[in-house]
Amino acid sequence: MLFEKLEYQRQCVDNIVKALAGCDFAGCDFSPMVENLKELEVPFPSEINPRKNQIDVLMETGTGKTFTYLKTIFELHRLFGQNKFIIVLPRVAIKLGVIQNIRLTKEYFYNEYQRHLDFINYPKDGLDCIHNDFINSSRLSVIITTNSAFNSKDRRINKQDENLLGMRSTWEGIANKKPVVIIDEPHLLKGSETKRGLAKLDKSLFIRFGATFPTDSENSIANLAYALDSKAAFDNRLVKKIGVSTVFDANEMSNIEVKNIVRGDSFDPSSAKVMS
Repeated sequence: MLFEKLEYQRQCVDNIVKALAGCDFAGCDFSPMVENLKELEVPFPSEINPRKNQIDVLMETGTGKTFTYLKTIFELHRLFGQNKFIIVLPRVAIKLGVIQNIRLTKEYFYNEYQRHLDFINYPKDGLDCIHNDFINSSRLSVIITTNSAFNSKDRRINKQDENLLGMRSTWEGIANKKPVVIIDEPHLLKGSETKRGLAKLDKSLFIRFGATFPTDSENSIANLAYALDSKAAFDNRLVKKIGVSTVFDANEMSNIEVKNIVRGDSFDPSSAKVMS
């Protein structure tokens, strides 16, 4: 299968790599990231938070977000020697889509990097796969899971495991590998138990990819390395349409008139006028 190399996806991955220049993954030292992010000058308002081992990527749905973070995995392996990754997803349906994407791009990425990405579909593949192919292996591998697989102390992954010497649980064994954690659609990963589970990976680098981010101060967008919001995606004809949430109340809506909208590829955003 052929895949077109898209400039904005390449730019996104390049920005992530530039943001991490000089960082020590093995030593969990990501302090150079602060100055690196300042130099990127991403044209989107966000704070740089030196207390967070985190990079955010704003990408509109439908622009190849999954492909972009899969390529990021290969680049971080190639340039920094990082072998272990986790992709955390909010829903099983999204997880299945990511797995399908990995299968479809398998040969493409092999031709680019001369190696395959081993993936563990947890919990379907079970804890033994995590032990053998992730914790006790140095190969490039990724665990693909949803937050529901670890967001309770009753989950098997959080229970004491006698097969892991010096560690209480499989989740602790995963944390000990210091994987890069990729969060897909962070605004959907809610709840105190999810937060508690992710906090156990506090030595890891987190890269959050989303079209939407949480709005609370603790989890809002920060350390932004790349931005392709809905307007930019539409202006560059990367998506066919965007949704707009009204900022008017019910009384004001009676004064709104939308005129001169043309359907299809000939649509010109400037032809949509709001009359008051």
